[in-house]
Amino acid sequence: MHRRRKKLEKPGVIPIFSFENQTESKENEDIDIPIFDLPTIANATNNFSIDNKLGQGGFGPVYK
Repeated sequence: MHRRRKKLEKPGVIPIFSFENQTESKENEDIDIPIFDLPTIANATNNFSIDNKLGQGGFGPVYK
C-alpha cells in the first residue's frame, strides 16, 4: 500500500495535475499555476488598454 505525501501548499497557486502513482519522471510532477487578482492584471495591461490587446480567444480578449 502506498501513502501519498501531502505537498506544502503555496498561497496563490493552484495545482492542476495530480497523479496517484507518481514515478521519478519529470513529466509526472504536479504543475502549479500562479493566481493573479484583478488589480494586478489591470495594472499589467494598463487597465486593459486596447494597445495591449493581442486578440480574442474562446474565453475573451487576450492581452500582452
